[in-house]
This record gives sequence, structure tokens and C-alpha cells, in this order.
Amino acid sequence: MTTPLEFREVGFAYAARDGRPGFAIRDLSFSVGAGEIFGVIGPNASGKTTLIRLLSRVLVPARGEILLAGESLGGLSRAAVARRVAVVPQDVPSGFPYTVEELVLMGRFPHGPGRFFESDEDAREAREAMAAAAVLELRGEALDRLSAGERQRVMLARALCQHAPLLVLDEPTAHLDLRHQAECVGLLRRLNRGAGLTIVGRAWRSASGPRTRSWRSRRSSRSTAAAWWWTSIRPVAASRCRSSGRIPRGGDRDTA
Repeated sequence: MTTPLEFREVGFAYAARDGRPGFAIRDLSFSVGAGEIFGVIGPNASGKTTLIRLLSRVLVPARGEILLAGESLGGLSRAAVARRVAVVPQDVPSGFPYTVEELVLMGRFPHGPGRFFESDEDAREAREAMAAAAVLELRGEALDRLSAGERQRVMLARALCQHAPLLVLDEPTAHLDLRHQAECVGLLRRLNRGAGLTIVGRAWRSASGPRTRSWRSRRSSRSTAAAWWWTSIRPVAASRCRSSGRIPRGGDRDTA
């Protein structure tokens, strides 16, 4: 089976500012198997959001290669990337002059980028996605009238509407109250188990299970370097991988 996501010795660095070297990721290698939930955890400014921006091609690596289902990310069109990767961002922008339904329907654009109007199938997919994210009753509301938590669920509905095999979430439960946090995590677990969706999420520990791995990032003492290592839900492999920057698979995976 083709691996949905693989990083091969990826490197990236931000430009220097105020005479200080920019934060950098060096020689990062890991892979995420089909149907896995892969968590990215670590302190602030350790590169978690940078990782998500790299795998969604918002940022381009300076070296190395990122593969989606065996194909180089750099060789895919924007629409092709969006058909394979759906992203729920950390911050939901305000000021969009759209209703909930209109924004969710934007998730269908990669499946027909030359179209000006949605099809009946698109409308059906949007309704199902809104129902799954518990925002169907808000479909006619303007985004600016919603709370931060409601907007977050709308962005999740838009991502579900893309029907991409890889779902990437940058703090998916940010802005949600406890009830909606639990519902969001439960929905993602059902999608993972029922539809085989592969999920990469930042700072999302509550979804642990047999197919869950987590990846911890840690800022080093130098501003230009980061140490990356893999850990299971119980950090049993951290000491082995801290220096190599590679993520082992197989025998050390937590299956509790």
C-alpha cells in the first residue's frame, strides 16, 4: 500500500530578522501510514505549524522531498494537492462576506476548478459535511455572526467537504468548548475508523488509540536548529531518536 505522506530529509529555514538567524528545520524524515492518526506535539515556536504549512505546500522546502501517495508534492498542481490534503487552520479568518453554506461549498472547488456553479452532488456533499460538523442549522448564517467555536466547526465542515484522503488539523479543538471538543474528537475518530481517513493533527492528544502515533518537536538551545523525535502516546522512544531526526516505525509503537 502506498504511504499517504512521507518527508525525506526535508529542510526549511525562515529568513534572518534583526540580525538573528531564522528558525530552521533540518533533515526531517518521517512517514504516516494509511489510516493512522499522527499527532504533532511540542512547545510554542518549535515548528509545528511550519510542518503543516510544508505538507500543504503553503511553504516550499529548501531541500529534501515531500511525497503524497508516492508523488512529489512539488510536482502536483494546487487543485491536485487540495484533492489529496484538506486543512483545518488554527485561526479562522474573519471578514469573509459569505454564509456558512457558501464557505463549506468552497471545499468542492478542487473537484471541478473550471466550474462557476455547484452541482447537486456538491450541495449534497456540503449538507452531509455540515451535518457531521454540527453546523447544518447555521447554513444560512453569515460567518461574522458566528462565535469563534462555530467558525472552527465550519472550517472543519469545509475540509470534510473536500473528501481528501489526508486530513490535516492545526489545533482542531481551538476555540471549542468542552462539549464540542469531545464531539470534534469523536467525529474524527469515527472518520478514521469508518472511512479509513488518515489524520495529521497538531496538539491533539485526546484521540489516542491503536492507530495513533505522536511526533514531538522541541526547540533547541540555538535559534537556528530544532531537535525532532518520535514518541508514542507514552514517550518510550524519545531518547533513541533525538539525535537522528528520524522517526522509527514498527516495534516501538504504542498499541495500548
